[in-house]
Amino acid sequence: MRQCYQCGWEWKKPHQPAFRELCPRCDSFLHCCKNCTLYDRTVHHQCKSPTVEPIADKEKGNFCDEYRFLETSPPPKPKPSKPFSSKAEEKLDPREKWRRLFKDDADTDQNSPSESG
Repeated sequence: MRQCYQCGWEWKKPHQPAFRELCPRCDSFLHCCKNCTLYDRTVHHQCKSPTVEPIADKEKGNFCDEYRFLETSPPPKPKPSKPFSSKAEEKLDPREKWRRLFKDDADTDQNSPSESG
């Protein structure tokens, strides 16, 4: 998945962005160091290529011939949480589920003898 470094907008076109192409969502340059596979903050000039001229502003558009849009993996889809811990609980009467969920003591109060004065 190729996306804008600034806002995460996904680039779905099969070709590389043009030199001055902007993100339609946030207007950041797409053809810039921060969107490139060679960008690395830990190396000299923050670029893995030894043949590229240093670029001062990593967020501005540039004319680098070695630019390749960074491919990232999509974020993992969250697994739906199960509200019940077992199959037996799934088959319970909806009222029983409600009582267990909210620990409703209304039925126990109804069954106990009421205090009268």
